[in-house]
Amino acid sequence: AVLPLEFGKTYWRDYKINFKEISNFLLIFWGIPLLIQGIVSLSWVVLDENVSGLVLNPGGFVENNIFNFPWAYIISSWFLGLIAALFYFYVDVGLVATSIKKERFNYREIIKEGKSFYLKFLGLIILSFLLSLGLVIFLFIPALIFGVYWLFSFYILCDKKRSIYQSLRESVALVRGRWW
Repeated sequence: AVLPLEFGKTYWRDYKINFKEISNFLLIFWGIPLLIQGIVSLSWVVLDENVSGLVLNPGGFVENNIFNFPWAYIISSWFLGLIAALFYFYVDVGLVATSIKKERFNYREIIKEGKSFYLKFLGLIILSFLLSLGLVIFLFIPALIFGVYWLFSFYILCDKKRSIYQSLRESVALVRGRWW
C-alpha cells in the first residue's frame, strides 16, 4: 500500500523530472482553451451593454424583461466551459496514465496515453455523476420522509429518557396520522 505522503512525493518527483513536457502539455490543453474562453467572455462584456450590465449589477436583471437577458453570452460561456472541461479531463487522464507507466516521459507519450484512456475516463466521470445525481434524487424523498418521522426523537430521548431506538419509534408513532 502506498501511503498518501509517499504518493504525493511520487507526483512531485514526476513533475520535477518531466517539468518541460508537463508544462507544454498544460499550456496547449489547458492554457489555450482557457485563454480563448477568457477572450470571448471579455469581448462580450466590452461589446454588449446587456452583458456588461449583468457583470456590473447581477441583481439588476431580476426586474428587467427576460428578453433583454444576454442568452447568447450565457450559452456561449457554458459551451466554452464544457469544451474546457473536456480538455481538463484529457489533461487529467493523460498525465495520470503516463506517470503510472513511466518515470520519465515525453509530450507524445502523454498524448498517446490520454487518447487511449480518454473515452473510458469520460464514461466513468459521466456514470459516477449520473449515479450520484440519481442517489440524491431518489434518496432525498425517503430522507425527507424519515426526517419528518424522526423530528421529535431528540425531544423524546431527552424528555422521557428513552433509548435511541425507542425514541425513534415513539417519534414515528407521534407523527403518524398527524403528518402536517
